[in-house]
Amino acid sequence: MIRRIAAFATVGGLGFLLQLATLECLASWAEWQPLPATAAAVELAVLHNLWWHERWTWSDRGERTLGRWPRLVRYQAVTGVATIGNVIVTLLLAKVGFCLLAANALAVGAMSAANFMMSDRWIFGAGRIVRAR
Repeated sequence: MIRRIAAFATVGGLGFLLQLATLECLASWAEWQPLPATAAAVELAVLHNLWWHERWTWSDRGERTLGRWPRLVRYQAVTGVATIGNVIVTLLLAKVGFCLLAANALAVGAMSAANFMMSDRWIFGAGRIVRAR
């Protein structure tokens, strides 16, 4: 389980770097407006993360769990919920007195844990609890 969590965190970190680089390229060099540049950068990072999770983080589960398209739909849904949850948790923590950066750091931690659990059980576990090796 520790190996899987480390792989999940590594993929997420690399995806975030890809997102930042893509956003910079689209907004600064290609002169895209902020909203479409951000949306495209986020989506590229999401697809990058799914690709690596399939090939590394959960490679032992492969196609046995779900087909490619159902997995993509589920991954998009979980990522969207985690993103919305991040915003809500950040705002709630900031409202009760946490500084914004601390609130966001705690929210990222909480939503990353939730994202991992949903990915482990629902996306790569085909809707059932699957024990990690």
